[in-house]
Amino acid sequence: MLPSLLIALLDGAPDVAALGTASAICIVCGAVVAGLTRQHGGNLGLKDAFKVVTLAWFLAGFLGSLPYFLFTLMADTPEQAQHFPTYADCFFESVSGFSTTGSTILGEIESVPRGLLFWRAMTHWLGGMGIVVLSIAILPLLGGGGMNLFKAEAPGGILPDKLAPRIAETARSMWWVYIVLTVAEVFMLLVADMSLYDAVAHAFATVATGGFSTKNSSIASFDSALVDYTISFFMFLAGVNFFLHYQALKGTPKAYLKDSEFKFYASTVVIVIALIVADVAYLYPGNILRALQDSVFTVIAIVTTTGFGTANFAEWPEFSKFLLVALMVMGGSAGSTAGGSKCLRVQIFFKAGYRELKRILHPAAIIPVRVGKRVIPDSAVASVLGFITCIAGLFFVSASALTFMDIDILTSCTAVIACIFNIGPGLGKVGPVENFGFMPGTAKFILSACMILGRLEVYTVLVLLIPDFYKK
Repeated sequence: MLPSLLIALLDGAPDVAALGTASAICIVCGAVVAGLTRQHGGNLGLKDAFKVVTLAWFLAGFLGSLPYFLFTLMADTPEQAQHFPTYADCFFESVSGFSTTGSTILGEIESVPRGLLFWRAMTHWLGGMGIVVLSIAILPLLGGGGMNLFKAEAPGGILPDKLAPRIAETARSMWWVYIVLTVAEVFMLLVADMSLYDAVAHAFATVATGGFSTKNSSIASFDSALVDYTISFFMFLAGVNFFLHYQALKGTPKAYLKDSEFKFYASTVVIVIALIVADVAYLYPGNILRALQDSVFTVIAIVTTTGFGTANFAEWPEFSKFLLVALMVMGGSAGSTAGGSKCLRVQIFFKAGYRELKRILHPAAIIPVRVGKRVIPDSAVASVLGFITCIAGLFFVSASALTFMDIDILTSCTAVIACIFNIGPGLGKVGPVENFGFMPGTAKFILSACMILGRLEVYTVLVLLIPDFYKK
C-alpha cells in the first residue's frame, strides 16, 4: 500500500489518511504474526498448505479492503462516502482485485482518488502471480513445505515441469518473467501516448489479466488503435503458460510452437476472431478495420479473462455472445495468470470423451489420452472431470442463491460464471458497461467467495470441507 500512499501524498488527496492507516494496520499485524510464529520450523505438509493458502487469500481480501473501508469511514463529504457505501462493497472490490476478476461495484471510477485507484490496480498485479508464490520467491523460509504451497496456489492448477530444482528459484523465475512483461508493456503504452500513471495501472491489470481500469469507459476512453492493439498483444501473452515465456527468454522461442496447448489457444483465438468479425461486420458499415480492432480486443480480453472493454458486446449478435461465453468458460493456458477452466483441461476433456467413444467399439483396447506427444495419466483425466463436477456444483448453488434474491436468471448465471472463472463482465445487468453495485450485500459476499474459489482452482478450498481432511 505504500506506493499508493505516496501517490496520495503527492496529490494531496483525501485518501492519505485511509491508505496510511491501512498500511500501519498491515505492518503491525504482519509484525505480530511474524513474532508469534518465528519459532516454527517452516516445514508444511500438504494439508497445512491448503489451510495456509485458503486463509491467506481470504485474509488478503480483508486487509486489501481496509483502504476502501477506511476511506468511507473517514469521509469528509457524502460524495466521498458514496464510492464504497458498505463493507460488502469494499470486500468485493478487494477480492475482485486480488483474484484478478475485475468485476467492480464502482460506477464513477474517475472520481475516486488516484491513490485508491492505484491500490486497486496493485491488488491485480500482486494477485496475478499469486501472493503466496510471491512470498515463496522473496521469503524462501518454508523449506520442504514450499512445493506444497506452490502446488496449492500456482496459477493454472496443473503444475508444469519445475523450472529450477528449488521451488523458491522456480517462483522467482516466474516473477522475473512477470516483471519483464509488465515493464515492457509500460514502455509500449508510454509510446502510445498514455500517461505514466495510466500506463503502470493498465500494465498491472493487463499482465495479471485483471481488467481494472482508471477510466469509466475502460480502454475505450483512450480511443486509440495503438493502445488497443498494444494491450491486446500483452493480454494474449499473459494468457500463455509463463513457463514458455521463461524458455523463450532463455533462448528457446521454439518452445511455443512445440507446445500443443499454446497451438490450441492461439488457433482458437484466431478462429473466433474471424467468426466474430464476419458476424458483427454489419454493425460497422464501411469500417471493417474498426470491426477487426474491436473483435480482436474483445476476444482476447474475454479468453484471457482480463475483461477490459472497447465495445459493448452485449449489443452484438447472439452468435457472437455465445462464442464469448464459451471463451469465458475455456479461459487461457495452464500456468498463465488467466482464469477460466484452462485450455489444457478443455483438451483433456474432449480427448477423454473421444476415448470413451473408441472404447465402445474396442472394449479391450488400452487407449491413452494424449495432448500433443504427451500421455496424460488417468489420474489427471479424473482430476479434470472432478474439477468440472465441482465447478458445476458451485455454479448451481451460487446461481440459485442469486435468483432467490430476485436477480434475473441471465444476470445471475453470467455473474456467477464471471466470478468463478475470474472474468469480470457478464451479461444482463452485469454487462461490459454495467457494474455489480446494485446487488445486495449477501450476493456480493457469495460472489466474492466464488472469485477466491475460482482463483484457487476450487479444489484448494473445497478439500477443506471434506471430513476425511481432518483425520490423521
